Amino acid sequence: SQLLQDNLTDQQSKLILDAENRLRSERCIALLFDAFQNTKEDAHIEKAFRYAERTKARVLQAQINDKSLLEQFPTDSLLLKRQTLQQQQEQLISQLIKAEFQNEQQDLDSIQSSLRTIAIRLKSTQLDIDNRFPDQENTVVKLKNIKSKLKNDSETFIEFFYGQEAIYQFQISKKNTTFIRVEKSEPFIKTLRDFLSFFEAPSHISEDVSAYTNTASVLFNSLELPKIEPNDKWILVPDGLLNFVPFDALLTQYTSTFQFEKMPFLVKDVTLFYQNSAQFYLKQFTFQQKNPKILGVFPVFSNTKEELRYSLEEARTVRAFDNSTILLNDLATKSEFLRFAETFDILHLSTHATGGNISTPAQLAFYDEPLLLNELYALNLNTDLVVLSACETAIGKLQYGEGAMSLSRGFQYAGAKQLLVTQWQVNDKSTADVMYSFYSNYSKGASIGHSIHNAKRDYLNDDTLSNAAKSPYYWAAFVAVSNDLNSQSSYKLIWIGSILAIFILATLWLLWRRHKTSLRP
Repeated sequence: SQLLQDNLTDQQSKLILDAENRLRSERCIALLFDAFQNTKEDAHIEKAFRYAERTKARVLQAQINDKSLLEQFPTDSLLLKRQTLQQQQEQLISQLIKAEFQNEQQDLDSIQSSLRTIAIRLKSTQLDIDNRFPDQENTVVKLKNIKSKLKNDSETFIEFFYGQEAIYQFQISKKNTTFIRVEKSEPFIKTLRDFLSFFEAPSHISEDVSAYTNTASVLFNSLELPKIEPNDKWILVPDGLLNFVPFDALLTQYTSTFQFEKMPFLVKDVTLFYQNSAQFYLKQFTFQQKNPKILGVFPVFSNTKEELRYSLEEARTVRAFDNSTILLNDLATKSEFLRFAETFDILHLSTHATGGNISTPAQLAFYDEPLLLNELYALNLNTDLVVLSACETAIGKLQYGEGAMSLSRGFQYAGAKQLLVTQWQVNDKSTADVMYSFYSNYSKGASIGHSIHNAKRDYLNDDTLSNAAKSPYYWAAFVAVSNDLNSQSSYKLIWIGSILAIFILATLWLLWRRHKTSLRP
């Protein structure tokens, strides 16, 4: 299987092979779970975890490893050649998708011929790279490495493996490791699908609050999540359909109240961070320390049926940052975004998006034309944070073994280090409110995860909102894909500096006023 994987150059072929390998991994995990039940030896958990980890975003991880190697050796001719060939390959695949939609057979033949040529050149280049850098194989993730990164007892790493017969869960804290099997019984699958269905439209929860509270509490108990401790932080690596579950909106116990503000949502007790795998969690990132450059993209679509009226409020929020550039209305074109994107530390896109379907890839709307998921693969970003304030940016065609083929994954593939993304079609007004609170928290030094966690709680506690507006449909869609569990972000210095600057200016103004007053006759 590994020999086959090493000879593939395009994403789709690798994804198909990984999906087939999952069946083999599931059988191994099942055997190891049974062995652990009989012996209670932690070695069985370690082996099972490695099998689960091998199914987590391997194609995405390989791409990020390639970028990391190029960052270490930025002038290496072979690495630069591979990067160029990979970008050309992704550009051709994007052209191929468009040609298939337009049924242009002549273009299809030409593009496929070019793709075969690039595949041959990529194989040859990869062989040369393997000879030059022989120690670049994927590192085996060990449980002790995860435990050493968990900074305190309130942090828990939770990784799922969503198999055909059962869901396996690894709960890792500084002190303990727990190995759990949840049977995929008919009642469980029904509860899971019922819960997901509540977020298909804004009214589904409010139309039957009792059904929602029952389903949300039953699913929480069925998943056998860790016992909640004060100030808990959970790092979640979901899998399968669990990729689409808004864990924040689960209820930690059954409630009969119809007041959303009073419901025991998980968000009230636990700060959630999401990752693609343990390897991503263990990866160390560096961030721009002072005055990050922020690009805000706001097509707005004024005077159309697609108008995002409250997007202008988001634009004002982003414009408040000192080093921000705003692309508004007809300036928010696809070409302008592509021209600027690679030079900014933070990208904020407030627009329309779709997670796609079986035949159509995920895409992001701009003023003139959409950006397809495959086009993101050809970008070369070194972005600290991407905020996708749009619909369905964390969902897409589910590829078992890799996750959702979403815009979120596309930006990670392009090089984004952290993301704030959405799990369904978000509301324009509530999104603007959540974004304002998110940036208020972020500018004060909170991490990505803490900022969106606090923003959700702020939204729930907002006395100006009606009970219907506090339905989890309006606030639970946003998830943070981030490694930064610290409550203080690298941008705290900016906020402190701004406060000091305001204080100094105010003091100087008062001194000037006093001096001016003393000169009056």
